[in-house]
Amino acid sequence: MRFLTDIKNINNYKHFKLYLHCFIILIGFLFTLKIFWPGEILGDLYDQYEQAKSFIFDSWHPPILSFIWGCFHRIFPGSTSEPMLILYLMLYWGSFLLFGIKFLKNYNFLLFSLMGFFPPLISFSGVLWKDILLCVCLLFYIAISLTARSFYKISTLRFYILTLISFIVLFIAISSRQNSKTIIFPAILLYFIIAYNFSYKKSIFITILFSLLMIFIISLSNNILINGRNNYTFQLLIIDDLNTISNAKNKPLYPDYITSKSYFSFDYIKKVGENDMTDLVFRAGKYGPLIYAERHGPIEVTTDKENYNTLLKYWLSTINENKKIYLMHRIKRFTDFLSIRGNNYQTYPLIPEKNKSSIFYSIFYNLFISSNNTILYRPYLYLLVNLILLFLMIFIKYQSIKSNNKINIFFELAFLTNLISLFYILPYILFTGGPDFRYGYLNIAMTLISSVFLFINFKYNTKLINADNQK
Repeated sequence: MRFLTDIKNINNYKHFKLYLHCFIILIGFLFTLKIFWPGEILGDLYDQYEQAKSFIFDSWHPPILSFIWGCFHRIFPGSTSEPMLILYLMLYWGSFLLFGIKFLKNYNFLLFSLMGFFPPLISFSGVLWKDILLCVCLLFYIAISLTARSFYKISTLRFYILTLISFIVLFIAISSRQNSKTIIFPAILLYFIIAYNFSYKKSIFITILFSLLMIFIISLSNNILINGRNNYTFQLLIIDDLNTISNAKNKPLYPDYITSKSYFSFDYIKKVGENDMTDLVFRAGKYGPLIYAERHGPIEVTTDKENYNTLLKYWLSTINENKKIYLMHRIKRFTDFLSIRGNNYQTYPLIPEKNKSSIFYSIFYNLFISSNNTILYRPYLYLLVNLILLFLMIFIKYQSIKSNNKINIFFELAFLTNLISLFYILPYILFTGGPDFRYGYLNIAMTLISSVFLFINFKYNTKLINADNQK
């Protein structure tokens, strides 16, 4: 009855909007839980799940995901991926719930209620990849930052509890991918600007200190978890670069520890060319359960520190002597990742086969997955939007400083989330090994969030201008 009363009472319409927002979020949560249940384990996830069960971690994947998974496995004996799936979806939909609650005075909350249903985001929201963990944790971190702002100078205890939660979530986010350290600075800067309402001048120095501290804590925790079981994952990208330069020069350019092996074959490498790296490398079973139990190619991934250092030095000298080839190769890899030429992408989410016969999957596929071959799933679109928004916001910021107008929180959120997106995607020109949709998942989410907050900023400023004109 309270619900019906709120609808009838125009002065109490805020309650109706809260109910509506919560209802949409709940529908989204239950719908995706039904689609992805109990969570599919394939490829990389199989390796991480095996590490979670054994509680023995190596560095092939950052160990934080397997560690959390392993804790759930011990708390809920007999479970497989179910607790992780629930965690992912709670963080995903919980983020949009918190965002929307901050905007119940008008219908801006619907932007966040419906954002969770954006096809490229919802289609992978229940896939247990580390890329998705990074994204959902960062979304939740930003939502907590905005929520904490309400308690600053009002409820010190609640504010610091939220601050603690936010930095734990950020720690998990940054720890989940090797290359996510590039976003530490803008992510922490966002908290001090948004939650504490500090100026940029004051925030930057504090952010540098906190960023260094977080990098140290992440490195320390990773070293404790892997306990010396280092697979030197970066060597995959090194080998990829050396393969391309070797093919261009038509001679094997690798250190002796690779070429001296009996199974090394440069003819095989030339035949494979620019194909998937799994055709060229394999992992020896030195540290527990591994993805590739059998040999796939003529190059073995080393776990020997001396060999890795030799490979690193060889790579640096080789790219120094072949700068043009290296640069063109990196540009090609980056444009492949951006899907500028419409490259084939791994854009089908991991959904259990038994769920694909249900009416829910049919609805899910037709509404969301069926658009996977459209521009919505192409990272270059979001990078282009990022760059347009960046130049637009720099211009707005310049005009505001010039006219001595105060920048509001919505603009700051738009600017900083856009920076996070750019800090994450642009370094892929050095790090990406080829096209894969999940690499750009965070970029899509941050671009949407930035665009929505900039839109709210324009609405807010327009309202202020209209109010001044009426005076």
